Amino acid sequence: MKIKLLWIVSIAIFVGIVIILLFALNSFAKQEVKSHISEYLSSTLNLNEYPDVEIKGRFNIFSGYCEEVDISVGSLEYGGFIFNEADIELKELKFDPFDMLLNSEKVNVAISEIMMKTVVSQDELNRFFVSRFPGLSIRLSGDEVITSGILQISNEEFNFEFTGDIEISGENIITLNPRNIIVEGYNLSGDAMNSILNNLSYDINFGQLPLDVKINRIFIYEGFMDVLWQSEDIIIEIN
Repeated sequence: MKIKLLWIVSIAIFVGIVIILLFALNSFAKQEVKSHISEYLSSTLNLNEYPDVEIKGRFNIFSGYCEEVDISVGSLEYGGFIFNEADIELKELKFDPFDMLLNSEKVNVAISEIMMKTVVSQDELNRFFVSRFPGLSIRLSGDEVITSGILQISNEEFNFEFTGDIEISGENIITLNPRNIIVEGYNLSGDAMNSILNNLSYDINFGQLPLDVKINRIFIYEGFMDVLWQSEDIIIEIN
């Protein structure tokens, strides 16, 4: 009876140790995945420091699956444009666990969806546009854009102001579109307004951003603009 009891206790202790080791390995693997992703993004996005990485939802190193990874970047500069902050979500990551833990070569990670939110300040919009249109002033108010400046037509300069909005006009291109234009105190409409619009080209072309994300939506509020990006079913290489 004592031998049988000792045998049961020994098995229970062994099973407990195995479970503890498995949990410890899974926890260690989480840290490794976080470290790999942080280093990869720091290099890919040319960051001055490693971003904060948080793993959420289910994570199983043995099946090579991670439900969600959230990344917070303090600021991001790309193509000469500065984003005040960037938040990135990676959904449903799949990878080879042996490569992730043991292989020093690059590891392929399949991601079902990437979502990124970048914040653009009113000051940054002014900096960007003033370099192309000296004297231009932009104010983000509520859900609209209020712009004023000097328009040159046939070697003559005219003071103008317009209210408008910002919309997606192409792949990773957003455009500042006037709705109501006032030139030297006069409201313009019809052919006169169309003639003025032909002289205005307020586009921002972000180009091809890392992680293959594309602009999805835009939100304007007091002093800031949120640009939302999305990408689906991509494979990245990390080491």
